[in-house]
Amino acid sequence: MPNLYCTPLGGTVRDRFVRSLAEAVVAGRGREEAYLLPSSYLLNEVRQHMRDMGLSGYEQPNLLSFDELVDEILHLAGVRRWFMDRMTQELLVNKVLAEVRSSVGLPYFNSIAEFPGYVSAVTSLLAEIKRTGASPDEFAAAAAAREWPAKDQEVHVIYCAYQNSLAKLGLTDLEEKYYLAIQALDAGQAALPYRRLFISEFYILTPLQVELVRRLNRTVTLEIGMIYEKNRPEMFAAVESTYSELVGMGFTPYFPAVSRTSAAGLDHARRFLFATDSVPIAADGAVEFVSSPSREKEMTVIAAKIKNLLLTGAYRPEQVAVVVRDTGIYKDFRNICGEFGIPVSLPREEQLKDQPLVRMLTNVCAARMTNGARHAVINLMKSPFCPELAGFDADDLEQRTLDHVVRTWDDWFSLFERRPGGAENSARRASFDKLRNLVGRLPKQGTCRRLTDAFKEFVVAIAVAKRLGEARRLGLLTQERLKAGLLTLQIIYDTLDEMEQGFAMVGEEEKKLTLSEFLVYFHKALAGKTMILESYNASGVQVVSPAGVRGTTFRAVFVLGLTEGEFPLRDRDNWLYNEGDRTLF
Repeated sequence: MPNLYCTPLGGTVRDRFVRSLAEAVVAGRGREEAYLLPSSYLLNEVRQHMRDMGLSGYEQPNLLSFDELVDEILHLAGVRRWFMDRMTQELLVNKVLAEVRSSVGLPYFNSIAEFPGYVSAVTSLLAEIKRTGASPDEFAAAAAAREWPAKDQEVHVIYCAYQNSLAKLGLTDLEEKYYLAIQALDAGQAALPYRRLFISEFYILTPLQVELVRRLNRTVTLEIGMIYEKNRPEMFAAVESTYSELVGMGFTPYFPAVSRTSAAGLDHARRFLFATDSVPIAADGAVEFVSSPSREKEMTVIAAKIKNLLLTGAYRPEQVAVVVRDTGIYKDFRNICGEFGIPVSLPREEQLKDQPLVRMLTNVCAARMTNGARHAVINLMKSPFCPELAGFDADDLEQRTLDHVVRTWDDWFSLFERRPGGAENSARRASFDKLRNLVGRLPKQGTCRRLTDAFKEFVVAIAVAKRLGEARRLGLLTQERLKAGLLTLQIIYDTLDEMEQGFAMVGEEEKKLTLSEFLVYFHKALAGKTMILESYNASGVQVVSPAGVRGTTFRAVFVLGLTEGEFPLRDRDNWLYNEGDRTLF
């Protein structure tokens, strides 16, 4: 009989599950059991816990996320499909929209096709529909209950066409992986090696995860832990459906005794959370409120408070948690804590889109597309790679154009002819001509392969790695910036290869793109990509999101950014379907 352990808010059965998993590892049954957790933070914490228990000499425990379990099922079932990244998915959706529009027409969507973010919004909508577990036929049934408004009819046609394209091209998105895994389990095509699975720290299970659990429950002993308390509907309304689904599958619920040791502090929080005046500390000293005029000031104040805690000697850095809605928003917290001498867990990472080489490629495209317009060339010259190529920097160039109208490359050369300078001016003109020719190698139109090759050739021509190395030897570049530059170069090459592969995957390898269109896809392919310059520090103050640390306990917790509408984040309506419509579906 599968068991469902329902713990009160702040409780967890993770230690219980870890002990059971450890016993299996010691007994040589580690391969037969696995533990599913929702975040990399929790997976790493369990690994560390097991090492602390002296199990490092044994076989590695099976610690997985749901997505990794799905990948394992598909591998065992022999399902071989290409997984699409977001750029490739939007490329496929754009192709599907064009095909449907030309075959049956899309009157509703034609009216909004020129809206910014149209393809991205449709892609997100399809993913949201699929996450509910609704097939095209089930979506049609829900739409029929609404008397088939035109928008629903067109979404249904698009959904069907998109699913057909996935099957025809042998592609999959994240949600499709779950569908395929469920089908493989139904058909008995995947024999998992596990006899028992532990699952915990999920507030809810998505419809697709519920269906996966339903199939696993037929062949594997399941032990699930979730945060849920009876008779508290306001607090656990979102969890109720998951609880009901699991009990309906035959799970036996267990409710440990509820401890209310923090009642006084929580009551203090309830009374003073939105106070506008100075807020007193709770009588037991457990809860304190701090107001700050800006995010930077907030981080500085909290860093000072953490420093004072650590100076008492009663706390270790890893026993302190800083909870933020989005760690990316608080990336500067690492530097601020560094000024106080406080180690933090945040890795030192940077967005690819912010790197000088990426900005340079963007400006090269702008200079090519505008035929050397003044603003485009000056922006290009601000790249650290260009002044050496052209013989002067952006400030010099901008100074020269104060009394001269520059719209094209020819205007630039006219400017050089009007300026005195003799041999020096001629040399600069020749260097600038080399830069123009280099920019001119980029085709204004071509297939994805032609344009990716042109990007690679440009990067090779400006000898990025060589220039970075020379700058480092001259002391003009720190070791960290050298590492960032070389990582950027490698990731750009990988991204260009991924783009070429993505276009081929959806059958668009011969599609003609303007340089402007290609640049949009390039930015989409880079979106969200980061590079780690310094690794995660497990012994530092833990900077975490709420979802990543469910069921964990710290001696001191600082919650930053409690701004109404931002944390918690207020639901925002999708412009294709509002919140009411989406809830109905």
